[in-house]
Amino acid sequence: MNGLRERFEDLAGTPAPPSRLTADAVYRAGWRRRQQRLAMGAAALLAVIGLTAGAGLAVVSAARNDPAARPSPDPTADGWPADTRNGTVISAVATDAEHVYAGVNSCVLDGGGQRACAATLMGSDDGGRTWTLRQAEFGDGRVSSPAPGVLLRLVEQPPADGERRSSTLYRTSTDGGRSWAELELRTEPVAEVPAGGWAECMNTYDGGLPPQPCVVGAFDPATRRAAPLATQPPVENLRVVPVPPSVGLWVTGFDDAGVLTVATSHDRGRSWVRNTLGAGAADVPPGSALGSLAVGAERGIAYAFIAVNGPTGRRYVVYRTNDGGTTWYRDEPGPAMTEPTLYSAHAYVAADGTHRLSQNGRQWWVGGAGRSGYTQETPDVLAKLGDRAMGRGPLVTNPAPGVFLAFDTEAVYRSSDGIRWTRHPVQAPPR
Repeated sequence: MNGLRERFEDLAGTPAPPSRLTADAVYRAGWRRRQQRLAMGAAALLAVIGLTAGAGLAVVSAARNDPAARPSPDPTADGWPADTRNGTVISAVATDAEHVYAGVNSCVLDGGGQRACAATLMGSDDGGRTWTLRQAEFGDGRVSSPAPGVLLRLVEQPPADGERRSSTLYRTSTDGGRSWAELELRTEPVAEVPAGGWAECMNTYDGGLPPQPCVVGAFDPATRRAAPLATQPPVENLRVVPVPPSVGLWVTGFDDAGVLTVATSHDRGRSWVRNTLGAGAADVPPGSALGSLAVGAERGIAYAFIAVNGPTGRRYVVYRTNDGGTTWYRDEPGPAMTEPTLYSAHAYVAADGTHRLSQNGRQWWVGGAGRSGYTQETPDVLAKLGDRAMGRGPLVTNPAPGVFLAFDTEAVYRSSDGIRWTRHPVQAPPR
């Protein structure tokens, strides 16, 4: 217990320094820091793959905030990404079927022809049909919804003079983004994730390699506090999978032998059930890459998509659970699954129980739910995400039963089943 507490002293012991930058400067600086971190992460990933390729293995990181395959554009002379324009949708989330939120760029040209941009937070209480401004000057424009009725934003503070590590503030809103409160990071472990709360890593990536090990924390928007769970998942190199609290807590990683592992908790983190996927299977060696873990918001269905490099090329293996991660079964994707870059696919579980995944947002594969193998089925709406999606986070999310959400730079897309979609443009107010 003391060791766990010591791992959090650095996180909670030092107050964040105040920012001395303007809103535009903070936004641009944050964007640049994100690109530097992503570039460092990509370099590390390539190094790992290069070291393991000779052994016929591929190790792929699936950290929660990793980008999709398409890189962000280079910044222009005024410091903004090339595709930044007035009205660009940066992020989008839903807390339920009616309440949808989007971070949107609002830009004007100054007298010298330079863009002055600020992200705003827009909200809709009617499923995306109409929008109202919830907050101007909304940092980097990124928002998430980790629990029903809760919005979360991470605010990066530049390092203080002489310091290497920047600090990250967790801020939550429970009134639709109109007001925000900062969460206090505590070091004393707690027994469980509270009702209405959520779990995620409390560590923040400081730009160094390798990243710090994840310590799973319990976040409570009611008390505005976060603290490490007393019972940590029995998984190495773990990653917390963002899923609705209604389906429990899910993490992925490896066991001591390097075998892919999924651990779940259905008592708010008091205890964990661990399953190794491919243990004892000669064709799924230790170190095989978990491309994605898709967990549906209802019915306890999830799919683990695994990529294995071998002497005859890359193969794919799928494991499925129908009981919330307690037991797993192996599915064969079939001979049609030949896309070579699906090792880090976007994936989700549709309301009919099918597994839907894509690497680039343009071509989607569908299988599971009693189907024989996987086939290509790409709705027109989802095919467009590969051309215009901002390229960070999953292309499709399922934050609650009967709620599926996607977005590109112009609009959000809602669906009640993950199969049929409705487009809703988002308009930022003029500056």
